Amino acid sequence: MKKTISLQLVLLVALFGSYAQCKERCLRLTNFCDSITLEKIGNFANGGWDYGCEENWTAASIMGNIKSLPELGTRPEYPVGYYISAYTVHFIFKSGQLFDLYGTDGRDIFSFQTDQPYTISDGACRSNNADTSKPSLMSSLHKTATPAPTQQVCMHFTNFCDTIVLSEGTGGFADYAYGFWDWQCQADWTNSNILGNLKKGHELTTRAAYPPHGNYATPYTSQFSFRAGHLFDLYQTNGLMGKFFTARTNEPFTITNGACSQSDVDIRKPRLTAP
Repeated sequence: MKKTISLQLVLLVALFGSYAQCKERCLRLTNFCDSITLEKIGNFANGGWDYGCEENWTAASIMGNIKSLPELGTRPEYPVGYYISAYTVHFIFKSGQLFDLYGTDGRDIFSFQTDQPYTISDGACRSNNADTSKPSLMSSLHKTATPAPTQQVCMHFTNFCDTIVLSEGTGGFADYAYGFWDWQCQADWTNSNILGNLKKGHELTTRAAYPPHGNYATPYTSQFSFRAGHLFDLYQTNGLMGKFFTARTNEPFTITNGACSQSDVDIRKPRLTAP
């Protein structure tokens, strides 16, 4: 147990450093042109991902809870027009300055990259530093075969009308859950895919999309953080030069077997997030 805790502390310091001396850090993906500017807010790393390698660290907000598991998650948005990626993605950072990248379209879960190197330096990422001779990470996705889906469950938020339909990963994806968040309480479990590590990080992350086609992003990346007693907190960010805030705290939830259905949507209750 002590060895595990020590390793986690080493990873956290290596990845996010000492913010007493440095407010922002720049994470670069060695084999790709992408970079991420990060800042620490409490137990979270909050930032912007230049995933189009266009020196834009404000459009694709990204966040992660660094208290127990060094990770970052989002559904990246293209720099123009709030057009959103098909995939919600989840970075896991490991010893030796390596990362894995998982992703979902809501229906399946994928391993996109494994054991990829990265570097991190003090200060925000700067212009003219992107090596555009390298591909971008999202243009170079390598999807492994996905395991057969498990039985779905429906997550209900006791005081709100939202629901999330989830499948639990199997095999090498056993720590993960993936699915769709009906964040507008319209019985829409097709547009806003969501992904998280529910066994180690105890979270789900996405940037929700507007129906009916799910092509346009909401302003905020959202992360559910689940705790003992069937309670959750909800955090949101619009990334660098924006705001990071706690939207909900100590809210109860329940889980039932089977996919969510129209009868699970109680529109007499408010939504979790603002219209």
